[in-house]
Amino acid sequence: MDTIEGYKFGRPYTEKIPVEEADKFATIFGEGSPALTKLIKYCIINSIVTFASCKGHPKEKSILNRKFENGYITFRFDKYYANDDFAYFLASIPQTNKKIRASLDSNYVTDRTITFYVPARFEGESEKYFEFILNKLKEYKKKKEANIKIGYNPDIVKMVDYIFYSWNFKEELFDITQSKYEKLQRQGAYYKRVSVCKSNEQTGILHSKFGHYLLRNNKKNIDEFINSSSQGYKSL
Repeated sequence: MDTIEGYKFGRPYTEKIPVEEADKFATIFGEGSPALTKLIKYCIINSIVTFASCKGHPKEKSILNRKFENGYITFRFDKYYANDDFAYFLASIPQTNKKIRASLDSNYVTDRTITFYVPARFEGESEKYFEFILNKLKEYKKKKEANIKIGYNPDIVKMVDYIFYSWNFKEELFDITQSKYEKLQRQGAYYKRVSVCKSNEQTGILHSKFGHYLLRNNKKNIDEFINSSSQGYKSL
């Protein structure tokens, strides 16, 4: 199997990968997962910067811990410049798949990142989710090439802007799923939940009947959620 000079497996790789070596690097970082390998190769060829990834290793976990095992892939944005449109697009992906969680983060080590966590409770479970993410990236590319305007949930835009541009000294991050948003604060190796807010997408029949009022109230709630502090836990 190919190796990378000076690189220890399991650590993030931060060097620029030449397109002509896309197959080599994708194979190494894909860990034997066909879907993750294809996803990484697509990112290399299309100059989409990834930072770290894992297919998930349920066989290495105890039976009790397997149900919590995840695969993941992290997309990295430059510290001083971010493709906002692409960031909004990535952060919106969990709204189209209830099993995918996106984590928005910003710190001095990794710059700005969006990480997708997908279920890997048994061998091969993460395959369909990495394939789903790859198809979303292809969909995004087609729309951009066709100059099709992409609309984004205002909640997503606000959360991305807050994490990417507010000089995140408090080590805060947002987790986004189809049903809710969570604000977390890093405390050493652990995370403290600061606040929770229901997703704009989860208003159902009530939204169809009273959408104007619910949307107005939810916009107020999302601002309160984003600016909540660790002084006390709040659910909106």
